[in-house]
Amino acid sequence: MRRAAESSQTPQNPILQLTANTPHDVLLDNDSQQTDVNEKIRQTQINLAAYADALRSDDLNTLFETHKKAQADNAFDFKPYVNAIIAIDLRYHHQKAQLDDVMALLIKAKKETEAKAKTKAVIARTGIAPRESDDCRNQPFYSLTLVQKLNRFREKLAEHMQREIIFNPQHILAGLRSNEVVWRILPDTQDPNCHKRCVISSQLCGFAQRLAPEPVKQDIRQGAWYLTEENERRTRQSRFNKVDSNYKVVKNELDDVSISFLAVNGVGYKFAAGGWCCAGSLRPFQSLCRIKTAGFQNIIQRMQKQSRTSEQCCLEQCCLVQ
Repeated sequence: MRRAAESSQTPQNPILQLTANTPHDVLLDNDSQQTDVNEKIRQTQINLAAYADALRSDDLNTLFETHKKAQADNAFDFKPYVNAIIAIDLRYHHQKAQLDDVMALLIKAKKETEAKAKTKAVIARTGIAPRESDDCRNQPFYSLTLVQKLNRFREKLAEHMQREIIFNPQHILAGLRSNEVVWRILPDTQDPNCHKRCVISSQLCGFAQRLAPEPVKQDIRQGAWYLTEENERRTRQSRFNKVDSNYKVVKNELDDVSISFLAVNGVGYKFAAGGWCCAGSLRPFQSLCRIKTAGFQNIIQRMQKQSRTSEQCCLEQCCLVQ
């Protein structure tokens, strides 16, 4: 029996959308990816009861903790796309050519005008886009080229995030986790020039970050490390930092193409001046998320304390009146 793992319709229950981001159209019951999908569905059904109980609760802390869990459960699945990049066999010319097409988007250029011209030419030649074409949308995942798979990734991730009312940092964290695993375990013989690693970092992790709200992107440009480990004050900068030839950090120097470089708007992170960038390593961004979460929890605790104090005052007033 075959089951559809990707539906053309939006799931009615937003919690269940976490099972709708796998790119394969049809999977066998004994397929490992189908097993993962089945496990997600099973876990989601268990969690639904907890979500329903939380919505009926008046406890703000319970609501907040359940919301955090729901966001984690709804994190986008990067694994199929990471695997598609890793699976490129560089010994075969037609496969290497697919990776080269994506890497062409990351070509460094000395001047911004030169970078824009090269990028436009690459997009026109390869079909790199924020969304997949109508022809590709009806094709099974395995039959697509790497460029087409990444186009599908962008479309699916954007749709997935659009269903959420509140920004979910778990998408960025999921991408960074996948990126960290690849950098740690992928043999150099399979990626001698680090091209696969660069594509995963720029086009998968980077795209999740450029869909984030502006305050989050400002933190990414400044660098999560500097905010958490160096305790820098927020600069709310519009450009990324860079390292000069003397290995010194130059602040607010490199353009953020998601706001300034329309030629590649929507297709991952790349500096207008050349190169690529994303939030960096997993741990600093995790720390940044924990700090923000702790701050919000403190606000909730103060609100609950004020509410209890107000209720106590009302009771005391009622006793006096009686």
